Amino acid sequence: MSILTSDFGKPIGVGEAEAIREDHTGNEPVTAQANEWDLGCGNGVAFIDSNGTFNVQYYCGSTCTLSWGFELSAASQNTVVGDINETGPRRWRNGSFAGQSARHSVPPNYQIHGTLKPVYDKIRIKYQDYIIRRHNIGPGGTASPTFAGRLNLTN
Repeated sequence: MSILTSDFGKPIGVGEAEAIREDHTGNEPVTAQANEWDLGCGNGVAFIDSNGTFNVQYYCGSTCTLSWGFELSAASQNTVVGDINETGPRRWRNGSFAGQSARHSVPPNYQIHGTLKPVYDKIRIKYQDYIIRRHNIGPGGTASPTFAGRLNLTN
């Protein structure tokens, strides 16, 4: 399986993606997902910014699935007070609402993960999810990073 990142549009390996994610601290965004990303069967992509890393892999076979994960960056984890709450990704297939996955309430260093299914070759998937966390920056407060995007599943 190959992992790509939208950071400068160049392919990188899993180890390098992790090093980039850990190296970015502070509030400066590193990357944002392109409007649409083509994803072929057996491939994956990682989108990285100062909040953390969202990755997704497209698996084909008798049942096609999109496995996904999100992990807060080390800098973001260090500011969290208590657990983080994730709303569960909402998804649309070819423009039609296709459901919402389960919510998570987990420690800040946990990689939230799940599976979007069913999916099929040659469709568009749109997804959106929110992470809600209390933080200790300044007087404290609440932050809510969002990950969202569109994938064209190709084969």
